[in-house]
Amino acid sequence: MKRLTISTIALIMTFSFVPVQAQSVNRNFLVIGQSNGLYVCPYLQAKAEIAFPNDNVTVICSAVGSTHIAEWQEGAPRGLYEDMLDDVDGRSIDLIVIWQGEEDAMIESDAKGHRFFMVELILDLREDIGASVPIIIMNLGLDPYNDLSLGPYRWTVYACIETFNGINGIPTFYRVKVLQTFRIQSDPNSPPHKTPSGYRVASSNIISKYKNMIGLP
Repeated sequence: MKRLTISTIALIMTFSFVPVQAQSVNRNFLVIGQSNGLYVCPYLQAKAEIAFPNDNVTVICSAVGSTHIAEWQEGAPRGLYEDMLDDVDGRSIDLIVIWQGEEDAMIESDAKGHRFFMVELILDLREDIGASVPIIIMNLGLDPYNDLSLGPYRWTVYACIETFNGINGIPTFYRVKVLQTFRIQSDPNSPPHKTPSGYRVASSNIISKYKNMIGLP
């Protein structure tokens, strides 16, 4: 039997302990909704690249300013849903962020109908994008300072969206979670509404929630 020399053993051990490089994956995040969704996209892209440095991260921004949730329904006149599918262009989506609500908080009937249209939108996304893709809905948040830009019926919309976190501990939808857009203003660390610092915090929260939903630390 041929014996291994010391140099051969050392060579084998050297190759045995060569670290395996993490395989790069594509992560595609889709953002839909109104102007806040439009503005958060570059901040979300930056945060995602930091969170997943070895991956190819793309934020697909399909948000359109000043839109109602009813306008995002499949077959609605403006074709926002169909335009979104064109933006996706057959790519696999790893996360959907829905940032919607302010326009529906202006009129009571729109606010009361918000949940119905959100359910329909989620069902369509599940059918066309993926049955188990994580979805994060950004709520209007806890806003005690009467910001009229959020609409007089913002609490109605807020309550509707909160139901997607679950009712009596029972999840409403699989892999659908709600995040607060704004923290309480009395909190000195709370970011201002519609500012770069606010969008940075929102992006960090989105990434943290996404990781939690897919089981990453």
